Amino acid sequence: MKITDIELIPLSVKQLNPDDCDGQYNDFVVRVHTDMGHTGIGEADTPPEVSVAFMRSPSEHIWAQNLIGQLLGRDPLEAEALWERMYNGAIYHTRRGLGVNIMSAVDNALYDAAGKALGVPVYKLLGGAKREEITPYCSILPGTPQGRTWTQLQDATYAALARALEKGYHAFKIQALFYEACTDRELAEMTHRCREIIGDSRDLMIDVGYRWRHANDAIRAVRLMERDRLFFLETPIHTDNIDGYAALAAAVDTPIAMGEYLSNRFEFLEYMARDGVDVVQPDIGRAGGLTECRRIAQYARDRGLVVVPHGWKTAIAVAGLIHYSASLDNCPYIEFPDRDLVTAPILRNELAGPEPELKDGRFALPTVPGIGVELNEATVEKYRLRP
Repeated sequence: MKITDIELIPLSVKQLNPDDCDGQYNDFVVRVHTDMGHTGIGEADTPPEVSVAFMRSPSEHIWAQNLIGQLLGRDPLEAEALWERMYNGAIYHTRRGLGVNIMSAVDNALYDAAGKALGVPVYKLLGGAKREEITPYCSILPGTPQGRTWTQLQDATYAALARALEKGYHAFKIQALFYEACTDRELAEMTHRCREIIGDSRDLMIDVGYRWRHANDAIRAVRLMERDRLFFLETPIHTDNIDGYAALAAAVDTPIAMGEYLSNRFEFLEYMARDGVDVVQPDIGRAGGLTECRRIAQYARDRGLVVVPHGWKTAIAVAGLIHYSASLDNCPYIEFPDRDLVTAPILRNELAGPEPELKDGRFALPTVPGIGVELNEATVEKYRLRP
């Protein structure tokens, strides 16, 4: 089987809000075509128009090769070898950041195509299932303040949390991107109220979106939340402050989670080596796809760390995370943006399907070949960008 085409699909619903923090308004999808008629899809959490330009950039020299040219005529069953071919063939601009982010979409699409060709779910290509069910945590995004009062932000949070609780989830994360709208003590009191709503038998996570500049500020604030036994506190300080993460993780009992910005295993290793992270959060649409995220999970496992992947995109990402989690023995949860609770539902709800069925708060192992979802072509045509 050989790759015959790499189709680039940039999407936008034209409702972007630069004052919010929601990546579900646009998408960059890659569809791999093969000479046997099998196709595979993957997505990256990157600016779609920039991603198309990157993929179409011509080859310049041996370390700045066009990524599409590195793939045409190759066998999609050899995903890991193709990952190395892309990474090293364009290493001038794919060592970190956008290049690796875009490679993620390609890599995930290769696994989808390979699974379909072999007639097996993708988790079997990742080494097989380590569990019979996958547990999502419900990720709740009330949004940034945008003129709302602290009372309004709290009310929106508690209402969404109550709805999620009714649906039967076992764990919940509040994306508390509230910044100047509340003090640290007020944020801690809101966290305590969330714990009271869900009770002691379920897990609670809080994402503060890089709220604090210095580790000492984060340490003082996190200590106010220790009583509520968070499963983790996510992204407390700027990603580049490795020393700060090490100091914070050493000073508090609450597990510290981060990784949504990181591009590959080498960046994650910097934090692991400094004991600056307890819960590792690779995003399969940013950190190099399933190939690289498997390596990240293995490094984490060897150090006794937990993997809870980041994922805030469409049903394509959800499906990929289910397979990724199934193949790991150190992944208790995946992030899940419930379609009834997201703020930008069009691409999340309509781009791909079918949606996994939540039963008793868990997803069953997929049984169909590939990642198990297909694009809705009508949605693609409606929201496809045509520069």
